Amino acid sequence: MLRRVQRCLVLLGMGAAALAFGPCSPTYADLTKMIQVSGDDVIKTASNGLFDIPTFTNGQWTTKGDSDWDRWVRLPLTTFAQSGWNNFVDSSVPQDPADALRSGALVRK
Repeated sequence: MLRRVQRCLVLLGMGAAALAFGPCSPTYADLTKMIQVSGDDVIKTASNGLFDIPTFTNGQWTTKGDSDWDRWVRLPLTTFAQSGWNNFVDSSVPQDPADALRSGALVRK
C-alpha cells in the first residue's frame, strides 16, 4: 500500500514538473501580476476595515455612505498605497527576457 502511495506521489510530482516547465509555465509577468493583485487586496481590506470611520447619520452610527473622510482622505490614500506597492513589485521582480525581446528593448541598433 505504501509503495502505491509513493508511486502516485512521484507521478503527480512529475506531472506538476511537466506543467511548470512546459507551455503552461508561469512567467515573471504572471508572478508580478499575482503579487500586485494580492497586495492591492490586502491594502483595500485594511483600508475598509481599519480606516473606515463611522459617521452619525439619521440618528445612527454607520460606516455606509460617502463621507468627507472617505472622499478626501481614505480613498486617495488607499489608491496611493496601492500604486506604491505596484511600483515596488514591478521594480523588484525581474522582467522576462522574452518580453524584452518582443518589445525591442534588447535589440542592438
